[in-house]
Amino acid sequence: MIENLASAIECYSYLQPLGVGTGNTPFHFPAMIPLWTFLMAIARGNTFVLKLSEHDPVTSCNRTELFAEAGAPK
Repeated sequence: MIENLASAIECYSYLQPLGVGTGNTPFHFPAMIPLWTFLMAIARGNTFVLKLSEHDPVTSCNRTELFAEAGAPK
């Protein structure tokens, strides 16, 4: 609720997740493309499922570890 917006006016904001986000990691851009989809889903409070590239899974695994170290929920 936003207080003191104007007299006799109340303003409410409801934060609700929209659903589950998904992303595929291509082998030729393993770092950048998942960030484009991942950050938008997480910023909106959604769960995100990432399919790693078979050719280069290490980049996405490292980003997941950094995200966990930053205090994000599992």
